[in-house]
Amino acid sequence: MTKFLIIEFKKKLSGGLGDRIVGLVSAIQIANITNRKLVIKWDTSDLENNFNFDNYNFKKLSFEKFLTVTSINCIDNQNIMKNIIRKEDLIDYWKQYDIVVITCNCNLGQYLYQNPNFKDRLISDDNFISYSKDIRTIYQDIYKKYLKSNSKIEEKINNFLIKFNNFRSNGKKVVGIQIRTGDKYFDNNGVEIVPNNNLENIISYFRDLLEEKMKLNSNQVAIFLCYDNTIVENIFKSMFDNYNILFYSAPIIHIDKYSTNNKNSINNRNNIENGFEKVIIDQILLSRTDYLLISNSNLARCAYLMSENTEGYCLRYNKNNDQYEVYELTTEYASSKQMNINIWDNPSPKYIYGNKKLSSLEIKNIQYQGPIKDIPSELLDAYTLNGQIPIADWYIDESKPKYVDWNKQYVNEFLDLYNLNNVINNKIQGKEPYPNASKLHCVAFNKYPLSSKSVAVIGSLTPWIESLAINHNAKSVTTVEYNVPKCDHHMINTMSYNEFEKGNYKFDVIISYSSIEHSGLGRYGDPLDPEGDIKAMNTIYKSLDDNGVLLWGSPVGQDCLTWNAHRIYGKIRFPLLFKKFEILEWIGCDETIFDKAGFNVSCYQPLVVAKKIELI
Repeated sequence: MTKFLIIEFKKKLSGGLGDRIVGLVSAIQIANITNRKLVIKWDTSDLENNFNFDNYNFKKLSFEKFLTVTSINCIDNQNIMKNIIRKEDLIDYWKQYDIVVITCNCNLGQYLYQNPNFKDRLISDDNFISYSKDIRTIYQDIYKKYLKSNSKIEEKINNFLIKFNNFRSNGKKVVGIQIRTGDKYFDNNGVEIVPNNNLENIISYFRDLLEEKMKLNSNQVAIFLCYDNTIVENIFKSMFDNYNILFYSAPIIHIDKYSTNNKNSINNRNNIENGFEKVIIDQILLSRTDYLLISNSNLARCAYLMSENTEGYCLRYNKNNDQYEVYELTTEYASSKQMNINIWDNPSPKYIYGNKKLSSLEIKNIQYQGPIKDIPSELLDAYTLNGQIPIADWYIDESKPKYVDWNKQYVNEFLDLYNLNNVINNKIQGKEPYPNASKLHCVAFNKYPLSSKSVAVIGSLTPWIESLAINHNAKSVTTVEYNVPKCDHHMINTMSYNEFEKGNYKFDVIISYSSIEHSGLGRYGDPLDPEGDIKAMNTIYKSLDDNGVLLWGSPVGQDCLTWNAHRIYGKIRFPLLFKKFEILEWIGCDETIFDKAGFNVSCYQPLVVAKKIELI
C-alpha cells in the first residue's frame, strides 16, 4: 500500500513563498529517502491558479479510509525533528503510519546527510558534496517537475527573458537585485507601511557591491529589481538613475498577509492573484539572471539555488554588531535559513558595512516617485515646514495616465456650454468642475481683458477654462499638462509640463486653477518634492510676460497638508508662493479667509490676481 508524506502549508503560519519552498524541498528530500509519495496541501487556491501539480495536489488525490496519521509541526523550529532525522531510520521510525503530515518552513532535509542509516544512498562519501548536488537538483526541479508553471506564467516569464536576452545580445549581463523590507511593513490587511530600516543605506551598499567590489557599471549590466515595498522602487531608481532597470509590475503582497477585508471584492481578489503571480515570477526571473545581489530572504536564496551559473552576494544585517555583512552566495550559505543552525561550517563575511547614517545632502538627492501612501520620514520636516503645518489623510492614486482626446467636437461642446450668457444665467451650475468657478473667471476676464492676449492654462483635465478664455477673445490658448491631451482644435495648443518648465516661453496671461496645490505630492505619479508648488510658481514667474497677469486659484483657509490629495494655503505657506508677485486683488473672497475658515480638508478656491515683481 502507498504511504504518503504530506507537506501542509497553513495560512499565516507557513510564511511567504520562500519559506514554503524551503519546507517543500525538505519534504521532497524526506519523501524520497523514505519511499513515500509526496503530497502538497496548500492553504489557498493560488497554487492551482498558477501551476499544474495534479500528481502532488492533495485536493486531486483520494485516500483510503482509516489510514493512520502522524503530524509534525516544524514551523520556525528545527529542534523538534533534527535529532530524529539525524539519527533514526525514518522508514522504520514511521512504519506504523500510512500518512506523515509535516508543516515546515525550514531546512530539515540537511540532517539526512548526517544520518548513518542512509549513507548508502548518498552519491559521495563526502556528506557536503552529496548534499550540495542533491539540493541544487531539487531546487532546479521545483518549477519544472513539482510545480509546473501554467501557460499564463510561462508566457510572462518568456516575454521578460526576451528583454534579458536583448541586453545580453548587446554585451550586457543581467544583475538580479532583491531588496526585502519584510512583512512587518505590511499590516494585517496587507496594506503597505513605510519602512524605517535605513533603506537608503542598504541600497547604497548594493551599489557599492556592484561597482566597487564586482567592478561592474551601467555600461556592462542591466538590473532586474525585485522588491516587496513600493518605496524601494522610488529610492532605488534615484540612486541607480544611470542604469537600465527592469521589474515585474504588479500589486505587492506578502502571501502570509492577504487582506481579510473585502475578501469577496473583485479588486481585492485580482490584487491577491496578481500579487501572488508577481512573487512567483520574481523568484523565477531572479534565478535566470547572471549575477545576484540579495537581501537575507528565503525567496532570493531559493532563487540562487534554482539558478545554473549565477554568482553573487547576500547582504545580511547583524544586529549584535549593528553592521551589514556581505556573504558570498554558495549552496552552503543559501540553503540555510539562519546561519547558526547550518550543520556545515559557517562562512565568514566577505565585506562589512558599518550602519552609517546618510548625510543631509545624500538624503536631499534621493528622489521618491509618487504616489506614496505615507510621507517618507526624512521629508516630513520639509513638507510641514518643521512641524508648522498639520497633516490630514486623504490618499489618492491617479498615477496611471489616461488617454485624453480633445477633438474638435469635444472642444466645441465646451465652447457652446461655457459662454458668457450661460455663466451669467447660471445655466452651467452642476456641470462645472468647481462650484462658481466659471463666474470667478468671467469676473477676472472682464477686469483684465484677454483680447489679443496669449494665455497659458496650467493643469487642465477638461477644456472648461480654455473655452472661457476663447469665448473672451483670447488670441491663443496653450494647455500645460503632465498628461498631455491630444487636441486638434485650432485655438488650443498643448505641451507637457516638462517642456513648459525647461522652455523659454512667454505668455500675457497664465491661469492656474486647482493645480499648484498638487505639485510635488506624487498624486499624479510626479516625483515627491516638498517645494514642488513653490518651484511651479517660480516657473510661472519665468514664463509670464513682464506686464502679464497671473490668475491663481487653490484651496485656501487654515494651512494643512492633506496627504497626498492637495495642500491648503493659509497664513504660513501662502506668502511663500507669492514671494515674487504683487497681489492685485482677490475675487470670491479676501485674505481674511485665513482667519475665518475652520479646519477642513477640502476648502474654497477663490481667484487671486497677481503681477510680477521686478527682482533686483
